[in-house]
Amino acid sequence: PPPPPPPPPGGSGQASTKGWQYITGALAFILLICVVALAIQIDAKDEVLHRIAMLTNQQVETDSELDAANSSIRTLSNGKTRLLRENQKLRNELTEQDEETKTQIVIAKQLRSEKEELHNRNQELRNENSMLRNQSKLDATNSSIRTLSNEKARLLRENQKLQNQLTEKNRETRTQMAIVQQLRSEKEEFLSQKQKLQHENVRLQEQLDKQRPPLDPSPIGAEQFRAAPLQKIYRNISPEVKSNALSKNNQGYFDFNKGKYDDAIKYFENAIKSDPQAAVIHYNLGSTYLKMKEYTKAVNYLQKAVKFDPEFKEAHYNLALALGKGTVKWR
Repeated sequence: PPPPPPPPPGGSGQASTKGWQYITGALAFILLICVVALAIQIDAKDEVLHRIAMLTNQQVETDSELDAANSSIRTLSNGKTRLLRENQKLRNELTEQDEETKTQIVIAKQLRSEKEELHNRNQELRNENSMLRNQSKLDATNSSIRTLSNEKARLLRENQKLQNQLTEKNRETRTQMAIVQQLRSEKEEFLSQKQKLQHENVRLQEQLDKQRPPLDPSPIGAEQFRAAPLQKIYRNISPEVKSNALSKNNQGYFDFNKGKYDDAIKYFENAIKSDPQAAVIHYNLGSTYLKMKEYTKAVNYLQKAVKFDPEFKEAHYNLALALGKGTVKWR
């Protein structure tokens, strides 16, 4: 407490002393109260300090815990931030994957559509291939049918041709048989005439020998020589003549003997067409022209007869007559 104020100057000393005693007592009591209060306060202060120390320790612990908590919070915050970034990254990746998935789905749908289209196209191609195979088989069958039809038609033509040839052969055979029969009858007639002519020739020769005049020294005229007769063709002659030519030649031979020279020439020409290298047919045709006094044509055919058969004596003889009577020279 502050010191008491100094006593006032003058006469009131006792009153002032009592007053000061009261004041001092009051002050001492107040001081005692203050000491007691101070002691109480000191005790309280110690307790407070102790509590403050405890609180401080608690505060320190709390601060440490807070620091740990803050550190954990910061760690968690950093982890949260990292997780947020990773989450965002994952969201972005998921979004990209979603986009890619959508794209893949679109592509898959497109591929599925293309696959279905290709499958349908494949099926169409299979159907077309099957149709083409069937068409190819059908074409092959039609071709085989056409081939068989053509072969059948060819065989029918050949059959008809063979039938015609057989008919012609039969006709020629009948003709040959008729010719053979006629030749036999003519042969018998010729033999009979030959015997008669031989007897007549003997008789005439005897008469001629008795009545023969002196020989005429003049050369014999060309008109005294007669052409060698035509020849018939038999199957056993060499070289063998074709059947068609044989028949036509013999028909021409009979027409020649009947005096039908034009018809005989037609038969001989047709026979030459059937066998162009038959010497006897050229001989007969040339001899016919020689008989008709067409010496140029006679020489032409007789030369071919000599060419095809150099040993053909009658052809050489008639060729010499044609060359002697005509104006055609030997070629």
